[in-house]
Amino acid sequence: SMNYYMWEDAWRNSSFANKDMKLYVGATAGQNAGNPSSYVSPSFFANELQELQTNYSDSFGGAMLWDMSWAYGSTPNYAASTKQALMAGSRCGGYA
Repeated sequence: SMNYYMWEDAWRNSSFANKDMKLYVGATAGQNAGNPSSYVSPSFFANELQELQTNYSDSFGGAMLWDMSWAYGSTPNYAASTKQALMAGSRCGGYA
């Protein structure tokens, strides 16, 4: 399987690469929202997002969650945690 770093490297080093491309990171927003073995906690995901924003600011596009009923219905609120992490590292005035 590929991870963010592999995708970013493969795209950047491609002869047909769009230098303005953005990559988005996805997560299942609840232990039963997808494959339970793929689930990561909101705090882990938030830390990863902030690291990607810092280290890959040119290619990092944002985050997506599956699915939104889990994202808003979970405790802690996965959507709020994700938004907070993105806004903390935002370079666009804090809009998310």
